[in-house]
Amino acid sequence: MAPGQIARSILLLALAAAYLLLAHATTAGGVPSTAGALLAIAPYLLGALVLSWRSRHRLALLLACLLAAAALWANWTTLAAGFSWIYLLQHAGTFAVLAILLGRSLAPGATPTISRLAMMVRAGPLPPLVALYTRRVTLGWAVFFVVMSVSSLALYFSGQIAAWSVFVNLLTAPLIVAVFLIEYLLRRRCIPAEMRTGLLESVRVAFKAATVLRPEQPSNR
Repeated sequence: MAPGQIARSILLLALAAAYLLLAHATTAGGVPSTAGALLAIAPYLLGALVLSWRSRHRLALLLACLLAAAALWANWTTLAAGFSWIYLLQHAGTFAVLAILLGRSLAPGATPTISRLAMMVRAGPLPPLVALYTRRVTLGWAVFFVVMSVSSLALYFSGQIAAWSVFVNLLTAPLIVAVFLIEYLLRRRCIPAEMRTGLLESVRVAFKAATVLRPEQPSNR
């Protein structure tokens, strides 16, 4: 990786960490917060603006963004009081969707998501042992995503907002990294060296090939 790419990666990680710390600081108290509401909606508004600017229908979409911003401003008191719902829907909803997608890829006739990733890394079919292992890893990730979504909902609706904020904003990323590392150690134990792929290569392909999360349709045969 070039020095410029390393510097950009470090900067992005630092910005992401700063955002999560600010999100936690404004959410953990469980009280209305203008800053918290701004932090919660800023990524969505920024993303909408960027997509609108790059679209062929730029003016119409930018106008839609302006109208959406006006609607948010008109209901700002309500938004500031309940901005934590945005984080809840984002966190629990994302993990629920991922769990469903990975679960569907385990259906008869479909190719498990991790198997598809492994085939992309290898640029070819998988040996039977690797195919079985990647199917089990797909199931493991699906269970992990279910646990993350259910835990988020349980903490939030139990009224433990501070604990929920720690879980969502501060622990989610380390937990995901920990699962990646655990899976890598299991891979080294279960798969012979000549059949294994490296951790960094697997992570790179996983990010590059996010579209493979769309499950294949089971065969009718």
